[in-house]
Amino acid sequence: MSSSLRATLPTLFALLLGYALMQIGNTLQGTLLSVRGSIAQFTPTQIGAVGAAFWVGIVVGSLYAGRVIQQVGHTRTFAALAAIAASTALLHLLVISPAVWIAARAVTGFCFAGLFIVVESWLNASVNAQTRGQILSVYGMTGLIAGIGGQMLLPAGDPHGYRLFCFVTILISLALVPTALSRATAPAHAVSDRKINLMQLYRQSPFGVVAAVLCGITTSSFFALARSGLRNAGSKRPRSPSSWPAGRWAALSPPIPSAGSRTAWTGAM
Repeated sequence: MSSSLRATLPTLFALLLGYALMQIGNTLQGTLLSVRGSIAQFTPTQIGAVGAAFWVGIVVGSLYAGRVIQQVGHTRTFAALAAIAASTALLHLLVISPAVWIAARAVTGFCFAGLFIVVESWLNASVNAQTRGQILSVYGMTGLIAGIGGQMLLPAGDPHGYRLFCFVTILISLALVPTALSRATAPAHAVSDRKINLMQLYRQSPFGVVAAVLCGITTSSFFALARSGLRNAGSKRPRSPSSWPAGRWAALSPPIPSAGSRTAWTGAM
């Protein structure tokens, strides 16, 4: 690890910790809703729609959440969106209805898109060209490891009950604390108001656009329906929790070499 990276990481540790906490809560919630929906006799189509609604919210939030950051700043945006996401998690417990869950997951997706933009733009503005690739690789590994942790928390409570929903709310709420108290200075102008031209992007990198779409379809389907599929196959409570996040373990390997490279992800975002 280079000296510049060692000097930068302590300053950004609180920001990465907040990101890790919200990702633990996010992946626990996604896994829990798939299982709880199956318990509530939702059809596979309804469970898939609940999972898809989150990504619809992600897309909409990616397009419009930047405006909120421009108006009120990074810290306030993170606090507001995290509070909404934490509160929405309990709505799934209060109202067991596919329509309500779909709407709530879309709201959650919008909030998390904004949270991701806050963290990524904050990190991107806090590093230089020499450390950007390393920091963003650490960021990627943090999210994947946190996602593994969130899925491993499912056996901590009964999916039929309320405890796991409380865990989700607590984790997302606690993500506010290190971010609000971070010593890293929030960037003043880190979010661009330029619109993305998808056709121009496709002309520049057709393979990248098509691959991103296909990866999104496959991974969202996997994470939305895998838990429900296991339960319907007769595994109400999988005996080996360590096997659940196998996909995330596999995804963890690509960023690791990048963490040692100064050029990886340079200029991203």
